[in-house]
Amino acid sequence: DDVGMTFGEQIQAALEANPSLIALDELRSDDPSTIAPLLSQENAPRQWWVFRGTNDTQRTRTALTMLARMSDPAQSEAQVAALTQRLPLLIMLKRRRDGLELREIGEWQFREGREYADYAPLMEADFEGVHVTKNRPMHTLDLPEDFWG
Repeated sequence: DDVGMTFGEQIQAALEANPSLIALDELRSDDPSTIAPLLSQENAPRQWWVFRGTNDTQRTRTALTMLARMSDPAQSEAQVAALTQRLPLLIMLKRRRDGLELREIGEWQFREGREYADYAPLMEADFEGVHVTKNRPMHTLDLPEDFWG
């Protein structure tokens, strides 16, 4: 008999609890306003977002920025900027019969003189496996010194 909470109400309740991290599972694009507070709250917590998407990483990146724009059309560019700052890394996985397969790790990178963040793949998959790209991370990552080659 309990009515329950909508996804947006759960996000708002989580933000009011002032956590250090919010992990969203099964994020969907059918109600983009639910993520608006995650992008517009001044001191929002760290965030991990999980969603299903296409294997085409370019389409996934585009879909994420479109979702941010639609979350608050009056502040669309600010929402995209917040998305790229609050979710600086994208990790793309593909479900396989025997588990998950890494497809790409990338980072939103802000370059001097650029208004928008560029997406830079750091690791990409091809037919031979996953390879480190020529791009280097701009965010500090706790990795061995020789990781990037």
